[in-house]
Amino acid sequence: MKRSLFILGFALGLSTFVALNLYSYHIAEPPCCDLVAYFGFPLAYGSFGGFVGHTGYRIDLLLLNFVIGGVGSATFALFFQRLIQQLFPPVLSVAREVLAWHAKTRLS
Repeated sequence: MKRSLFILGFALGLSTFVALNLYSYHIAEPPCCDLVAYFGFPLAYGSFGGFVGHTGYRIDLLLLNFVIGGVGSATFALFFQRLIQQLFPPVLSVAREVLAWHAKTRLS
C-alpha cells in the first residue's frame, strides 16, 4: 500500500506540473505583434512571437524544468504518502477489507 500511495502522489504532482506548463503556454501572448512571449513553469524555457513569428526552446532550462518537476513530484509524493497513512488509517483499513471481500467473492 505504501508504494501505491507514493506512485499516486507522484502522478498527482507530475500531472500538476505538466498542467501548469500547459497553462503557461496557453496564456502566453505577446503584448504587441513584434514582441516575444515567454512560457514555462517554473522556468521560462520557451518563447514565441517576434517580427517573423519564431518559436524557440532553451534546452538547458527545459532539462532543469524536468529535474525540478521530478524532485518536486517526489517530494509531494512523500508528503502525500505520509499524510494519508497518518491521517486516514481507518479509511485505509476499510478499503483493505473491501478489496479482500471483493477478491473472495468475485466470479472466476
